[in-house]
Amino acid sequence: MIKIEDAVEVEASAADAFAFVTRIEGYPAWLPGVVRAEPLEPGTGDAATLRQGSGFRLVASGPGGVEIVSLGRVESLDPPRTISIDASSGFFGLTATCTVEPLGETRSRIGVRAEVEPRGLARLAAGRIEQELRAAVPETLRRLREAVEAPPPA
Repeated sequence: MIKIEDAVEVEASAADAFAFVTRIEGYPAWLPGVVRAEPLEPGTGDAATLRQGSGFRLVASGPGGVEIVSLGRVESLDPPRTISIDASSGFFGLTATCTVEPLGETRSRIGVRAEVEPRGLARLAAGRIEQELRAAVPETLRRLREAVEAPPPA
């Protein structure tokens, strides 16, 4: 099992930061390799309607550009503080939690904790996968900060 935990401070209220991390469709903006993310139930992609048990699909770009499709669900949702998800494909199992901590009216800390379990042939490359995941953390947090702080689309 690969365990990763880190946090980033953002210039956004806790409510705005939480709304961002609970919007499944926003995951490609900050999660490495994720090219598409979509709720399985209509109208569940935003913080106002996302609920515990909501299903979603993540599509990642794998080796050689092969699409890896993972199905997941929201395991727990405690607005405006935490969201926990589980997702799995034939190659990986993922459990992840994002926590949002207010640091003031317009500043927050987003904590990200993930456990990744390589499955099948991916187990043979578990060491390398762990190295690559750990090396991607700073860039992932930078992208998360930029995405949260970006002005909303017009």
